[in-house]
Amino acid sequence: MKLEAECRRDGGRRDIPLSRILPRVLDEMQLDPKTRAGVEFFIDTSITQAYAADQKQLSLYNWDDDYTELFLALWIVPDGYIRIVEAMTKGLDIRLQHAVSEICRDENGVVVKTRGNGEFRASYGVVTVPHGVLAKGHIKFEPKLPAWKQEAINRIRTGLSDKFWFHFPRKFWKSNKAIVGRPDPDGKWSLWVNFEKYHREPVLLCFNRTGYAAKLEKMSDDKVVDAAMHFLRKEYGRRTPEPIAMQRSKWGLNEFSEGTLTHLPPGASSEDHRTRTPRRPSTLRRRLDLPRVQPPGRRRVMVGSAGGGESGDGPAVSRCGQTDFQAGESCGAFAITVNSNFRRRNQRS
Repeated sequence: MKLEAECRRDGGRRDIPLSRILPRVLDEMQLDPKTRAGVEFFIDTSITQAYAADQKQLSLYNWDDDYTELFLALWIVPDGYIRIVEAMTKGLDIRLQHAVSEICRDENGVVVKTRGNGEFRASYGVVTVPHGVLAKGHIKFEPKLPAWKQEAINRIRTGLSDKFWFHFPRKFWKSNKAIVGRPDPDGKWSLWVNFEKYHREPVLLCFNRTGYAAKLEKMSDDKVVDAAMHFLRKEYGRRTPEPIAMQRSKWGLNEFSEGTLTHLPPGASSEDHRTRTPRRPSTLRRRLDLPRVQPPGRRRVMVGSAGGGESGDGPAVSRCGQTDFQAGESCGAFAITVNSNFRRRNQRS
């Protein structure tokens, strides 16, 4: 597949969706049905689920430009990712319910405006909101973002992959492996993670992506459980017990995330990621033509998301320093952070 992609690229042909080539390559391999199902399941878990996108949404040339393979155990965190957040936020004065609506920059620095909770001024601003929030235009920038940055934002896409946790009265699956999934051509209820292996509780986590995930977000909890049990009972029989509890994400309906993971569609490349978020502060200053304003002291102000609840509490303002901070005061620097993992205190991610 990569060879064909390189031949197309070298021939000057335009980028196309991964779905135009990958299925044909599998057909040419003439795999037996069992092996073909295993390969397709691997593709589902390692490519489409990993990018929260279908094959038709991924670039043939660049879908794996930023691909990083991690072992499952590396992202299993005891008691949930909230423990990481709690450790990182120690010593910070975090202001919840401060949703950012506008960020203005002039020769005096940066002003961050919130929805009904005043304004915050600083010498510098660092914006780290999810791509989906930028793409939807939820935050107004004055002056507007440079055209080269906005174009990169527009070329990248944010996909949708939701998590569904089911706590059962007993373990009914025999496997002790981490993944107990089942192949499905559309990825519906196909990738299941066996958390009994890690927490000794009869818990299964399932991922659903793209259009089907969006459909599930609009369904009631009871309907979601019914849909999941339909697939589980096809695999494990009619005596499969009902879950005693279910918890799920709705990242597509959350205005502070607007989806989950980014991916590269046809025509985009990893250069768009680098253009969207220059990593070197000196590069960022040059490209945005930021004024060189020395921040007073070592004070730093951050605006980030925190809290719990189904749809989250939105961005929060926090401060590092020795003096009290009130909305509208001049402070050292801002970081606007709306990260999905900071939002759901009651949900293990």
